Amino acid sequence: MKKIITIIILGALSLSSFCFAGENAPMAVKAQKEDASPFWESYGDELLNGYIQEALENNLSIKIAGARIKESEAILGTVNAQRLPQLSINPSVYPYRTISRWSGNFGSGNLLYFPLLLNWELDIFGKISDRVQASKMGVKISKEDLNIAKLAVSSEIAASYFNIVLDDKLIKNYEEIVSNLNETLRLKKQLYEGGIRVPGIIRWPGKIAPGKTITQPAFHADVMPTLCALTGADAGSPLGTDLSPVLLGKKSALHDRKPLVWAGGGYGGQVAVRFDSKKVIRRNLFPGKKPDNWEVYDIVKDPAEKNNIAAENRDLINRAIAILDREYQPAPGFQALRYKAPEQVAE
Repeated sequence: MKKIITIIILGALSLSSFCFAGENAPMAVKAQKEDASPFWESYGDELLNGYIQEALENNLSIKIAGARIKESEAILGTVNAQRLPQLSINPSVYPYRTISRWSGNFGSGNLLYFPLLLNWELDIFGKISDRVQASKMGVKISKEDLNIAKLAVSSEIAASYFNIVLDDKLIKNYEEIVSNLNETLRLKKQLYEGGIRVPGIIRWPGKIAPGKTITQPAFHADVMPTLCALTGADAGSPLGTDLSPVLLGKKSALHDRKPLVWAGGGYGGQVAVRFDSKKVIRRNLFPGKKPDNWEVYDIVKDPAEKNNIAAENRDLINRAIAILDREYQPAPGFQALRYKAPEQVAE
């Protein structure tokens, strides 16, 4: 028996799409023009660049934003395909029976159909174009979301990085301040002029001439007898000395004032005695220390105490020892200062 195969082609054709909202319609949001280089590269910090680059490559939010771009582009491709002709095929088989016109015999067989359907939808009202535009907008929004995610991550890392840099600089500044304070404290513990000498400023309009410099040595115990003398009060038997004659210009200096005496634990234990313009000093006087030799300086002529004149002022050294024997007593809990220890002989 003959088998008849018939191919049927059915089609619905349209000439072109009449689009009321075409591809070039204005977009509600314009993609921002990307800068030639990221903002963080303007700092010229390779370490910062490395941190941000590593974060951009591994941040989960950025990876998700990148995946959404691919998803949006896939949707755009699907919607765009709706504007093209759609070809479909649906094969089917139909059984049939025949009778021969010559022999009168019956026969049977199957009729195989291959219907091809060509469909092209007319976009008269712009429905498909609107979908395309919406999909394009979705792609652009996804790209902007990625840019925003990158900007957020890079900004956060840059801010944290500079906060750390700032904190590090502040720590270094504080360390320098502490070091300077420690050095100042070390210097203030010494009995040279740098450790004990400070300016005293006194103002009394109409009584004390302004702009005058007085070289008279003084210390805090001189304040009370000076104020008592200026106000006419009885100072009794003060520890300090009345400085009013010098302040009021009646004397240039008080050459008969009591010597000033210091004894302290700084620099291994030290003592100093000030006689008018000269000062006697000795250091490293605690037990177990190797005592320094005596030093004598003319404070008026040599305020920086660079020229030791002890050799020609042994009488001042002996007077200082006598004063210390009379006035010095070790503070409770402290070892006695060995100011009378033998001096070292120069080789």
